[in-house]
Amino acid sequence: MLFRSKKYSVTISAELEGDAEQSNNEIIRTVTNIKLWNIPFSEDFESKKLPAGWKSTKTSNSTGWIFSDAQEMRDNDAKGLWPVPEHTSFAVVNDAVTNRYRRNDYLITPHFDFNTNNNVVLEFDVFFNNPKGASAYAKVSTDK
Repeated sequence: MLFRSKKYSVTISAELEGDAEQSNNEIIRTVTNIKLWNIPFSEDFESKKLPAGWKSTKTSNSTGWIFSDAQEMRDNDAKGLWPVPEHTSFAVVNDAVTNRYRRNDYLITPHFDFNTNNNVVLEFDVFFNNPKGASAYAKVSTDK
């Protein structure tokens, strides 16, 4: 078991009786042990930046996820295309101002260890206002 978040060198060997080609029986790989976060876990985005342990991905034409508050969003939306309700800081993708398609912009939480928890609940606040018929999803993975 790997206990610390760091890189490890792993050697994998195979032995096969009668193997004439011994040079391909071993492979060495470097693996990174992933830090697992404990629950309960909470994030309010009040720092207005990507939190430690989180990842953000975006499509090539997108500005990606930004961290803002309602007043900043109103100040940057001169056309009034996306009126955000009053709220503290938050993470947002906003194509109303940039007019760029945000199909594959992901905000990814750290990895969590659920081994000792059999009743896990995901809760979050969302504001989604899209008159063009788009969708938004929260995706969950159980593999990594």
